Amino acid sequence: MRLTLVITRGTEYGGAQFHVLYLAKYLRKKGIDVNVIVGSIGPISDLLLSQKISIVHIPTLVRKISLIKDLMTVIYLTRYFKRHQYDLVAAHSSKAGLLSAISCRLAGTPFIFTAHSWPFLQGHTASSNTLYKCMCRIICGLAKKVICVCNHDRNIAVQMKLDQPAKFSVIHNGIPDRLSSPRIPPTSQPENYTKVAMISRLNHPKNPELLIRAVARVSNLELTIVGDGPQRTMLDNMTHSLEIDHRVIFVGEADEPSELIENSDIVALISYSEGLPLAILEGMRAGLPILATNVGGIPEIITDGEEGFLVPPDDVQQLTNRLHKLAVDQSLRITMGAKSRKRYIELFQVDTMINRTLDIYLSSIQQATNLT
Repeated sequence: MRLTLVITRGTEYGGAQFHVLYLAKYLRKKGIDVNVIVGSIGPISDLLLSQKISIVHIPTLVRKISLIKDLMTVIYLTRYFKRHQYDLVAAHSSKAGLLSAISCRLAGTPFIFTAHSWPFLQGHTASSNTLYKCMCRIICGLAKKVICVCNHDRNIAVQMKLDQPAKFSVIHNGIPDRLSSPRIPPTSQPENYTKVAMISRLNHPKNPELLIRAVARVSNLELTIVGDGPQRTMLDNMTHSLEIDHRVIFVGEADEPSELIENSDIVALISYSEGLPLAILEGMRAGLPILATNVGGIPEIITDGEEGFLVPPDDVQQLTNRLHKLAVDQSLRITMGAKSRKRYIELFQVDTMINRTLDIYLSSIQQATNLT
């Protein structure tokens, strides 16, 4: 089996990028010939190379619409797919999905798309959403199968009639385990800060601003934000104006935030839209309670009041209340963290994701072979 994965940006520490990294790494361990096509070189492409995964860099594969660059990318990909005769191309992210879908159709190569979150759910303008819906219909129409990372996204795809319901499958994200023995939660003394970590790109649809406003209302909290983006300066200025800059730490991008998470007490993810975020799975893996917004596929991971708390995306008062409750009650944090770890072990380990994904890849190749 010869397989190539396609993603637009190799420069970002995003969920889709790490998903591709895990797929490539673990499929290669199963003896599958796999490489990754990226539009930009950066930390993720470096991590792929460190795992001896070969990459193909196509500089014209960019996120923004550019008719000239997009046409050049389609021409290059079509020739590349014809020359290498892959059994399957699997694309991640909408722009990579569209250009790969067209190129695969021209080259006669089977194509699969993984939707990490539909772009028309992420708060764009009405005209942009119309364009994104058209783009997604083209991608889904040309794909043998579409993998959604949560039931929420599959239901949206069916409701929007992006294609026939049978086209869409759900495979929840999974991540590799790190802990060889049960985690001992850090003990927060009354005079010390309870540590909250949020891993997030600092840009819409993420909403770290709401979390910072809630942290300002709860004493004895220290917030560490892992990630970067266009809102960084605005958020930094906000912490100064709220006089909590000594309690909010921006550490920027991190290729391995696991140790930071494991030394925290709470993992938070506040956003307007999500698929099935790896940041929450990382908190669950570490045995931590989760504080997140009740959007997208998050309710499929976390049950409110069990593994953590879910709050509305714009309710700073409820977020503050839940944050305070976790901050002052260590026994609650330990109880929820244990449930969080148990749920991760049962449902979200990387082997489960890899095996289910491989089954769909193989069935799609078989389907394409039967048609020819």
